[in-house]
Amino acid sequence: MPTTTLTKPKLNPFLIASYILLATGIVIRVYHYLVNRSLWLDEAMLSNNIIDRSFSQLLEPLDKLQIAPIGFLFTQKVAVLFLGTNEYALRLFPLLCGIGSITLLFFLLKKIANEQVALLGLIFIVFGKFLLYFSHEAKQYNLDLIIYLASFYLFLFKDLNKYSNTKLFGLGLLGAVFIWFSHISVLFLFSIGLYLILKSVFQRDRSSLIRMLIPTLLWAASFLLNYFFFLKNHASNSIQVSAFSSIGYFPPASFTLGDFSWFYDKIIHLIQYPLGTMSGVFIFIVMIFGIVQVITTRNYKILVLLLPVLLHLALSFLKTYPFHGRFILYTTVPIIMLTVLGFNLLIQWRKKTGFIISLVAVLFFMGMPIKSSLKPFHFEEVRPVIEYLNDNMQKEDAIYVYLGAIPSFDFYRNKYTIHQTKIEGKVYGMNPERYYQEVLRIQQAEVRRVWLLFSHYRKEESDYMINQLSAKAELKDSHSENGAAAYLFEYE
Repeated sequence: MPTTTLTKPKLNPFLIASYILLATGIVIRVYHYLVNRSLWLDEAMLSNNIIDRSFSQLLEPLDKLQIAPIGFLFTQKVAVLFLGTNEYALRLFPLLCGIGSITLLFFLLKKIANEQVALLGLIFIVFGKFLLYFSHEAKQYNLDLIIYLASFYLFLFKDLNKYSNTKLFGLGLLGAVFIWFSHISVLFLFSIGLYLILKSVFQRDRSSLIRMLIPTLLWAASFLLNYFFFLKNHASNSIQVSAFSSIGYFPPASFTLGDFSWFYDKIIHLIQYPLGTMSGVFIFIVMIFGIVQVITTRNYKILVLLLPVLLHLALSFLKTYPFHGRFILYTTVPIIMLTVLGFNLLIQWRKKTGFIISLVAVLFFMGMPIKSSLKPFHFEEVRPVIEYLNDNMQKEDAIYVYLGAIPSFDFYRNKYTIHQTKIEGKVYGMNPERYYQEVLRIQQAEVRRVWLLFSHYRKEESDYMINQLSAKAELKDSHSENGAAAYLFEYE
């Protein structure tokens, strides 16, 4: 009787390395979450709205010109109700989105290419500086990234024609929900819907066209509901436009015909910002090879990933949605995808040697972010300064809170026993005459001891006020942390 020997399946080293890298990315994100840095200005402004308002009040325009998707606001509110008004509760949902993002990108890259390409792409998203940062920021921008990935993975890189009408309806509902969690997601779904419909039209497949209308019409209906019942009445457009006019819109207010350096700077910023790399030019060159790879393999579906970026630029031109910084976090996905596909050309040409060269290049590009991946993001450490105030303030003391520190102070003051007279700052920006008026307001408080709390400020501003107060009062104590400081003055 012949014997059969069972052969063990060969272990895929690239797959094993990818899973180790995935685990590393999760551990790093959880580590930064547990570091529990202080809420900074933007986080505090949005979080105070979430804490102080009911669910129905969150549907109304928010204070401090804040705006966020209603799904995100409601999720944060639920987290606060169950876990308390603390940083961990407010950053839990973004953390889960960050972990989900690196996992989804891995599966997306593996689907369109291979394990080698997926491994290279993981290095970018696991260690990308701001991809890591927004995984523990109590703001909504990481949702743009995970919803971008989920939308294209579920709706574009799956064969929807194989799905039943019921399953298509379910996917349509899922996309409709996405719109309530990410403002920019409407561009993702519009791009996908347009591709699906045009594909059916060019293939003259009437049945497919009708079926593709099921999810796309649900997405359109969801957007209209979201716009007319929520977005339309939110934060002041005129102030938002003014705030981003210098850098956030396309083209900027200072742009003149013939000045094309802005385009170059914007492209490099688009690449460098999310990843935290200084190798924007080199990555851009590799991306061009990635586009060549897409065209030569006729995998045009990947180019649909770029359509939301072009639509975003159009909205930016209309001064509707900024194209800068945290608003373009999702663009990391097509950047990474085209970059690793560019390296894939080299891998296909030189096999093992090509992968080693590509891996070394990626590690070189991402050297700085990798090196600093465990460095905590401490830049406005208000909490330890307020703790110091809590331990050292006397009952009769007053406290002047600089304008940029008010949101964080309001968030933290109730956690301690700081109920002394508060003098709120009223000016912002370098204007010595107006800051002198602030000094007079402090002097008119008629208290013997007054504390000054600064955060989200320029050192020149605090130095000016301290020098002015020193002429009539004695500096008795001070305490500073990264991006925050407190000073005690005592009048005779």
